[in-house]
Amino acid sequence: MFEMRTGDFNFASSICMLLLRDTKIGGRIGITEEVTVLDAFLLPRLRIAVRDTYPGDVIIGMTPAAFRAMWKQAVRALQLPGTVQPYGLRRGGATAWFQATNSFAKVAERGRWRALQAMRLYITTAIQEWASMTLPQEVRNVCNKYGALLWKLPIR
Repeated sequence: MFEMRTGDFNFASSICMLLLRDTKIGGRIGITEEVTVLDAFLLPRLRIAVRDTYPGDVIIGMTPAAFRAMWKQAVRALQLPGTVQPYGLRRGGATAWFQATNSFAKVAERGRWRALQAMRLYITTAIQEWASMTLPQEVRNVCNKYGALLWKLPIR
């Protein structure tokens, strides 16, 4: 994520093809992997980020250490369990895609999973953990409020 550069994004009308350099699977088999971005919230923001960055520059001007510090601060501010980790974004994305498509095969394809059993375990565990997670009502209110506001943010 921190090494994505302007040249890694190829836009068409309503999609973005993102080149994923230096992935584990790509390194094993000697390819550059790709993934499509279709999200209506994310696409215009990616376009702006790429447009406002010099050719060849990284898109996210943050070190992994700075990101981890920001993550910990957000977890504390939202009173989330300390077990909430950045890798959970991948799990959460897989779980959300499974809930939208009801298809492990589509999740495996989109998430580039080779180990289907591990992917299924991620999804079923995430669904069970979410069902049992108890968050203070104030945190739920903040998440709902700001989650809804994200869609209203100006795109510049």
